[in-house]
Amino acid sequence: MNFENTKSLPGIFILSISNLALAEHVRKELMLDLRKIPIMLVIDECIHNEGFAKSFYISTQNGIQQAPLPFLR
Repeated sequence: MNFENTKSLPGIFILSISNLALAEHVRKELMLDLRKIPIMLVIDECIHNEGFAKSFYISTQNGIQQAPLPFLR
């Protein structure tokens, strides 16, 4: 999908996953860092432990990385 010629921002695909270990497995199996659409992961165990604003992650070549969204506090 090519988003470069659109006049609006692309959507973000958000996957809700129960825990960090499963999120890492999904990242590897689905090769999330190679997808053209932005994909974020929201981790249920992090919602309970750290709060909603710190439960979002993005996929990188080296693993998943926390992407805090402080405006959700």
